[in-house]
Amino acid sequence: IKSLEAQIKKDSEITKKQFEKEILDGKLNQVLAILDQKTLWKGIPDESKLKDTLKLKISNIFNSKKSLKKDTKNLFNFSLLESTNILNLLENLTSNISKLDKGSKEFDKISDKLNQIETALSNAPNDDEIGPLISNLNNLHKEQGMIINEIEHLERKITTQNTYLKIKNSKIRNIVADQYKDKNAGTQARLATEVQKVLDEYILKLKEKKLQLLEVYLLEELQRLLHKENLITKVTIDKESFEITLYDKDENAIPKDLLSKGEQQMFATGVLLALAKTSGKPLPFMIDTPLARLDVSHRDNMIEKFFPYASHQVVIFSTDSEISEKYYQQLLPYLSRSYAMEYLPGKGKTKQHLGYFWNEKGERIVAV
Repeated sequence: IKSLEAQIKKDSEITKKQFEKEILDGKLNQVLAILDQKTLWKGIPDESKLKDTLKLKISNIFNSKKSLKKDTKNLFNFSLLESTNILNLLENLTSNISKLDKGSKEFDKISDKLNQIETALSNAPNDDEIGPLISNLNNLHKEQGMIINEIEHLERKITTQNTYLKIKNSKIRNIVADQYKDKNAGTQARLATEVQKVLDEYILKLKEKKLQLLEVYLLEELQRLLHKENLITKVTIDKESFEITLYDKDENAIPKDLLSKGEQQMFATGVLLALAKTSGKPLPFMIDTPLARLDVSHRDNMIEKFFPYASHQVVIFSTDSEISEKYYQQLLPYLSRSYAMEYLPGKGKTKQHLGYFWNEKGERIVAV
């Protein structure tokens, strides 16, 4: 990255040195004319100040050095605005990743507090002691939601900036290819290759950061959904094959085929949740027969920790034996709408009912 910044500044100095030559005088005027075009600054905040800053930097660079060989040429020959945007983009990406890591750690702390309070609530002897805990729990839930929103905002920002970086990277590739055709550009081509290598390394590191974030989210979801405490204490994802490896508290790898059917379903559910969080985008869930292979503990975890918080929109296709009257009452505060399907033998068809098999009082209203 430092090599890229140095080369861009060097190009600007070369352009200044060649200003006194007639042919390069025209080139400089073209650059200044491009910087004055309004379309170039479309969508860029504070464009007047940034434009004036760039024009001043260009003038300073042209005045900084006097000696230059006649056959010396610019390597990239694109505008200083584009160069500045690339450098700012790299700096912003590093800053946003740092904020994302900080937000993730803060999210972990709040999640630990929530778990402690939920444990205390389950053992609370009376309403007087439960009241303050519930109030504190609600406040922590709100704070947790704000942190999740901030993390999602940073992830979307990183995705946008990464796309912009890829576009500029493609432009640099084309410029480097053109430079190889110029017999006088041997040195510049070598520098361009080094610049390309730096950009490729940065993209690789960004990919590794995403995988690390996915590992963190997956471990959080597995520890939240699995009822066996400390069954899985570490998760790694191979950056080439993307194979997921689970580890116990002794750092021993856990073969996935040794997991029970219910644990395997919890693992698959955790992967979906972790991918959704890492993407930074709201993804709807559609789940068919969600509790069929799960024991009671895993069913309770799905009802309490997955369905209400999985996404902004969750559609569940369940039988009355899966989402029972008890579970339905637990999910009721989070439901937007419920339907029940009743088969009518005499008519040979199925009738749709608005509402589930039970009403809010626990009375069955639809026969199966």
